[in-house]
Amino acid sequence: MKILKKYLLIYVIFFLTILLVLFSKNTFAYVSQEQFNFSQISNDYITQRAKDENIFLTEVKEEFLLSQNVNPDLFLEKGKESYRQGKYREAIDFWQRSLSQSENLGLSLNQAQIFNYLALGNQALGDWENTQKFLYQSYNILQSFVNLDANGKGILAQNFNTQGSLYLETGKTQEALEIWVKAEKVYQEIEHQSGIFGSQLNQAQALQNLGQYRRAKRILTDLVNQLKDQPNTLLKANSLRSLGVALQTVGDQKQSKFILDQSRAISQELNNNEELSQTL
Repeated sequence: MKILKKYLLIYVIFFLTILLVLFSKNTFAYVSQEQFNFSQISNDYITQRAKDENIFLTEVKEEFLLSQNVNPDLFLEKGKESYRQGKYREAIDFWQRSLSQSENLGLSLNQAQIFNYLALGNQALGDWENTQKFLYQSYNILQSFVNLDANGKGILAQNFNTQGSLYLETGKTQEALEIWVKAEKVYQEIEHQSGIFGSQLNQAQALQNLGQYRRAKRILTDLVNQLKDQPNTLLKANSLRSLGVALQTVGDQKQSKFILDQSRAISQELNNNEELSQTL
C-alpha cells in the first residue's frame, strides 16, 4: 500500500508538472502574439498615417512614441518648440497632453507651470478669457503651498510676468506695473538674474505707457549698465531699444541714435528678424 501511494504521488506530481509546462508555453505564446500584434498595429498605423497625411515617417514615429510614453516633460518641451515656431494651437495641444499626464501623476507644481504655458499660448492667440483662466488656475495651485521652493517661486514669477502682459494688452497699465514689481521681488528672492532684468524692462515699458518717461529712463539706464558686460542677448537688444525710445521722448536724439544703433547691431548678430524690424 505504501508503495502504491508513493507511485501515485509521483504520478500526480508528474502530471501537474506537465500541466504547468503546457500552461507556461501557451501563456508565452499568447504574450508573444500580443506583442507581435501590437508592434504590427503600431507599424501599420505609423506607415499609413505618414502616407495619408504626406508627412515624414520619422515625424509620425516621434508623435506615436510620445503618445506611448507617460512623461509630461516630453509634451512640455514639444509645446515650447511649437510655440517658438509660432505654432500656437499645436503648442497648446502638447501642453494639454502634458497637463493630463501631470494630473494623473499628481505633479502639482508641474500643473502650475503648464497652466502658465497654456496662458501664454492663449495670449498669443488673443484669447484673453482663457489666458486669465489658466493664470488663475496656476496661481491657485501655487497658493496651496505653505512654502514654495526656488522652482515654485520661479513659476510664481512667470505667472506674474504673464499676468502683467495681459494687463498691459487689455489697457490696465498701472496693474501691469505693480505686478511686474512683484515679479522682480520674487526673482530677487531666488537670485534669478535674467528674470530680474526682464521684470525691470517690463516695468520701464509700463512707465513709458503711463507717460513717466524720466522714471523709465532711470530704470533703463541702470539696466543697460548692468547688461553692458553681459553676452549679447535678445534681452540686451530689447533693453537698448527701449532706452533709445525713452531718450527720444525726453529729447536726447544724439544719445538715442547711438543706443538704437547698438540694439540694431545686436539684433543683426543674433539674426533676430522680428527684433530687427522693431529697431529699423
